[in-house]
Amino acid sequence: TGWRIFDLIVIPISYDEAWTYLNFSSKNILVSASYYPAPNNHVLFSIITVISNILPFDPKINIRIPSLFFTIASFLLVFFMLKKLFNFKAAILASCLFLVSYPVALYSIYARGYALYILFTILCFYSFFEIIFNDTKNANMYWFLFALSNIFGFYTMPCFLYPALSFCIFGSLLFMLKMDFRNLRRLLFFELIISIGALILYSPVFFINGIMSVIGNKYVERKGY
Repeated sequence: TGWRIFDLIVIPISYDEAWTYLNFSSKNILVSASYYPAPNNHVLFSIITVISNILPFDPKINIRIPSLFFTIASFLLVFFMLKKLFNFKAAILASCLFLVSYPVALYSIYARGYALYILFTILCFYSFFEIIFNDTKNANMYWFLFALSNIFGFYTMPCFLYPALSFCIFGSLLFMLKMDFRNLRRLLFFELIISIGALILYSPVFFINGIMSVIGNKYVERKGY
């Protein structure tokens, strides 16, 4: 963590970070929640940096601090999951390898939403793992955690569709193969809740910028060859 804090302070701010600060972090929460000129607005992360920007440090440090905390949370969650499955030595070794992997190390100190994206993906995996393999009296709690992680993952970036769709397809196939129609119905119900929740959170963006600002902007539209 120490060397990441050092990097957080000394590494010059990147173009995307500067863009995030000038357009969102330096404004207010309403701007972050509704202004969507490009996919560079990782909405939930932008909202969080508006709050962290009130800290009494340099703005570069203020908007990078959340990413570091999200990465630490991801590390602890990975360690917790692996310790439940294996032992302490295996868990700490694998967790450290996770922490120094290129994308995790890179985005741990950049003021972008990727560290938050990683955290919500891990939370989805953990909750879904518990639902599938440890179907206990806490199943409702894990379904709720799964839905909440998906909703906030989408609110961080619309491309959270990729892990969300992967969990949905895998879960549907698994429950059908196991003839577990109770959990299949639950999965479909919570996927509906996730869709409604994400749409509600993005409604200010749709109202101000139009739905095509998210699903049909020039950065995501199909290119001709």
